[in-house]
Amino acid sequence: MTSSFVTRIVMGCVLLLSTNVSAGAEDTATPIDWRSLPSIEDVCNAYPQRTRELFEALDLTRAGLRQVKAAFESGDLPGACQKLLDYYRSCDSGQWLRENRTSPIDPSPMLADGVLNDEVTFFDLTGKMVRLPNGNIDWRDMGPTHDVEWAFELNRHYNVRWLMNGYLANGNAAYMVKADELVRDWIVSSIPLPKTDTGRDFVWRAMEAGIRLREWTRLFYGFMDNENILPATRILMLRSLVDHGLNLRQFHSPSGNHVTMDLSALALLGAAWPEFKQSHDWLLYSVDYLNGQITKQTYPDGVQLELTAHYHSGAAYNFQALADICHEVNIKLPETFATRLRYMWGYLAYIMRPDGGNVLNNDGDRDSQAGRVLNYAEFYQQPDWTYIATNGKQGVKPKGLPSLFYPYAGQLIMRSGYAPDAQWAFFDVGPTGIGSHAHFDKLHLSVMAGGRDLLVDSGRFTYSGPIAEKFRDPYAKHTRGHNSILIDGRGQARGVHVASDPTPAERYAVTEAFDYARGSMDQYVELEGKASHTRALMYVRDKFWLVVDRIDGDRPRQIEALWHWNPRCTVVMTGNAVRSTDANACNLSIMPLGEVAWDAKIVKGQEQPTPQGWYSIRYNTYEPTDTAVYDAQVKAGTTFAWLLLPYQGAGQPQVMAELKLANEAGAMVRVMLEDRTYDLSVPLADGHKPSLEVSQ
Repeated sequence: MTSSFVTRIVMGCVLLLSTNVSAGAEDTATPIDWRSLPSIEDVCNAYPQRTRELFEALDLTRAGLRQVKAAFESGDLPGACQKLLDYYRSCDSGQWLRENRTSPIDPSPMLADGVLNDEVTFFDLTGKMVRLPNGNIDWRDMGPTHDVEWAFELNRHYNVRWLMNGYLANGNAAYMVKADELVRDWIVSSIPLPKTDTGRDFVWRAMEAGIRLREWTRLFYGFMDNENILPATRILMLRSLVDHGLNLRQFHSPSGNHVTMDLSALALLGAAWPEFKQSHDWLLYSVDYLNGQITKQTYPDGVQLELTAHYHSGAAYNFQALADICHEVNIKLPETFATRLRYMWGYLAYIMRPDGGNVLNNDGDRDSQAGRVLNYAEFYQQPDWTYIATNGKQGVKPKGLPSLFYPYAGQLIMRSGYAPDAQWAFFDVGPTGIGSHAHFDKLHLSVMAGGRDLLVDSGRFTYSGPIAEKFRDPYAKHTRGHNSILIDGRGQARGVHVASDPTPAERYAVTEAFDYARGSMDQYVELEGKASHTRALMYVRDKFWLVVDRIDGDRPRQIEALWHWNPRCTVVMTGNAVRSTDANACNLSIMPLGEVAWDAKIVKGQEQPTPQGWYSIRYNTYEPTDTAVYDAQVKAGTTFAWLLLPYQGAGQPQVMAELKLANEAGAMVRVMLEDRTYDLSVPLADGHKPSLEVSQ
């Protein structure tokens, strides 16, 4: 950042803070009834000081604002407000927003009808917006399950989005009347803007301010001619934008996915409303800060450091929003920004499951990324992304092998191909990830084949409230909620947050015949003595997965090896082998190999003494599921293996497997499947290479 730019930013902040834009004589902790403000005159009478502050925050010397300036300086506040709205109806500001008011297809009419009755649906849970005695909405209400995330969602104004989309779908004017009322209600209820950090304020947290700004921008410009958005509401919005700018500039998150939302929104504010004195500085500050952030919070291969595909997608979207804004206002971003952003979208394309979904890892939901990836495949001219997102129906097949390894993130993505029924798996040997969204799940494996999930990550459940108290720390984030191993009942500690170097090349391989990766964990919470778990995986393409585990340490250990199944699978255990048995579907068999004396069982929906056998596909949604728990006491230096065989239909094919050799260097396993014999050499230490020999 140049010294002149820093000077300009500091001067801008001093000017903004010296202008009284956050508090007025009429500011009160008890908001007035929004219904008492149907006209511009009512707004000016109720908030004379705040209305004057709006005009003081505008650059009234700009061309087109002379009549506004004259009315304001003559003391005619209502007249100045009307002139200002006349200006916005005909000026060029936000031109790209006026021309594009569409949004992705969603069930807006249904959701919009609910909002007409004060009903909102967040996280698959429908509840009523709570009304205070004066008739205003309680914008700090935490919903039916007393979850802070509900209050955050409410203040993002997704309900306004649903109303706008519903109106575009069927033209029901009641939707726009309700949108107007909600915005008016929120604004009078939000006064005053807190003078200290808003990070814990449901109404004014910076991330909510940023998301809300996107909805307001679309409402203000995209529905400029809609008579149901009252002039009084537009004036209230314009004045609140000053508070939004001050809040986002002063209290934005310093890093992580939150700052991408905060400052891409501040950039939008600066670009869409250039009439504010601070608009240019808001825009340039956001551009400069996020340009630095994209390299600070992503690895060279484009993976966001929180290592959750769900939040990676959000960060990519926000960085892209900044790039789109810069394009509209002719600001050129550095080539490094565009390159890293393209890598971010490329990551989402190449980790995509055959059904278009993303990896479920760390905190996240089973999102569909196909639509976004297709959109940006065209933008970045990447026909290989299109091929992946359409299962080969469009685009150009990616060059090279279908699997790939991300060396900084430590993630191996395995594929048999790109068809809807292709085999796909995710293996994690990398760092935990930065921030609060990390799970302690190193060496976890997820498996999908034949168009359905087989082995799954348990998901995120919720972040607060009774469900979180029961599941979040003891299960969702804990090792016991993942396909890894507990040692003496202890789960993993956080371990390495961020990789300073890429995974050494000898610890992974992607070849035409097989994929391989290996990692270790030696940090466990409150574990006595020393112990480590090393896991190596080989995927014989289009055939099976082989997992080799080794437990080392200073004493014998009680271990629990866990395999979490998709709830849609019918799971049975025969001896120590576990498999799904659904007719007309792809199934999976897990066979333990070696001399460990397992005590094996299936656990489903357990709550005590610790949770086990649960699955959450998205926030606030959870259900019981089968988890195969293998319990045994092992001595230090024990190696064992698992054969994971996918197959179609309820009848498992004939297979024989043997762990022929196992030591600290690795394992040799023979698998006889159908008419072929597979001899696999699986390294557990550096200095050895994986190999596969196939014979008839």
